[in-house]
Amino acid sequence: MKNIDDFIEVAVNTDDEYKVMIGNDLLNKTGEILSALGFKKIAIITDNKVWSIYKEELEKSLKCSNIHYEVLIFLHGENSKSVQNYLKGIDFLAENNYRRSDALLAFGGGVIGDLGGFISATYQRGMQFVQLPTTLLAGVDSSVGGKTAINLKQGKNLLGAFKQPKKVICDLSLYKTMDKKYFLDGVAETIKYSILSSKEMFYELFSPIKQDDLRLEYLVKCCVEYKAKIVALDEQDNDIRRLLNLGHTIGHSIEKLSNYSITHGFAVAIGICYIAKLSYVLNLITKEIAKDIVNCIETNDLPISTDFTPEEIFQNSILDKKCEDDTITVILIQDIGSCVLKKISLLKWKQYIKSAMEANLD
Repeated sequence: MKNIDDFIEVAVNTDDEYKVMIGNDLLNKTGEILSALGFKKIAIITDNKVWSIYKEELEKSLKCSNIHYEVLIFLHGENSKSVQNYLKGIDFLAENNYRRSDALLAFGGGVIGDLGGFISATYQRGMQFVQLPTTLLAGVDSSVGGKTAINLKQGKNLLGAFKQPKKVICDLSLYKTMDKKYFLDGVAETIKYSILSSKEMFYELFSPIKQDDLRLEYLVKCCVEYKAKIVALDEQDNDIRRLLNLGHTIGHSIEKLSNYSITHGFAVAIGICYIAKLSYVLNLITKEIAKDIVNCIETNDLPISTDFTPEEIFQNSILDKKCEDDTITVILIQDIGSCVLKKISLLKWKQYIKSAMEANLD
């Protein structure tokens, strides 16, 4: 059996450097990892589905390391990223006398990571924070980099803060018990990272990723290393880090239009397909590259289009954080492994959405 020092770790060189630990069967070592970080009391934020599956294993690990804990359980799903639940989390910490030196453990997918992170960022002006992602999506993306946020009725992730975790514990074995639909959310983000960073990784994904895939350690490590590099260059998301939003402007619009019945990864997959088509229409990439991107997404059982209209998507996209004055910053594709930020007028963006959705790659 591995010791905690034997697992792969990727350093994230932000102002407060931390490491992402990657491997199988890390859940039963969580108590040992938290103890090594100096924590004796933690607050666990989780959801009902995750807690029902992993409660016994996590509690056993914490008790073996003599770590005191309380648990706050939210309903599974995007709608839990609400102002009401944020305030519930703050009350929970205050009522149980948590201090800044104690840790909040976000134990779940991206929703729990976002919610728990924002709670930890604002309680007593910031308490310690540890991520234990239970989904591939959170493991490759949202648990790394310090972005935290909740939703408002006007849009997704409109209230948030930057809060880097003290540690990310990425247990690959948890992916085996995931609902396939939610596993595919993470596959979409993995494809996104491959388009941003590596032809080798991208073409590896033409063989669909499975939940017990032996390539997962390699793929997660590649994604985390690329994100860590970008975050170190632009921790506050003012410039190059915006590249990580490839497909997200359209994707977030689709999520909101569906009232979040279309999951984040599925919406981003559709968004990437339309951006690939737009990049082809603008002569940034060849038809063959655009087709490869769409085929890669479709091969991995992800959607490539939506029934929402260009006008609906445009109206929702102008609430995006990348929208400033009468312009919006869009991520376009120049090649596999090379993307670019482009600021365009909202009038052009409206036309571009229509062109992308009508583009034919046959």
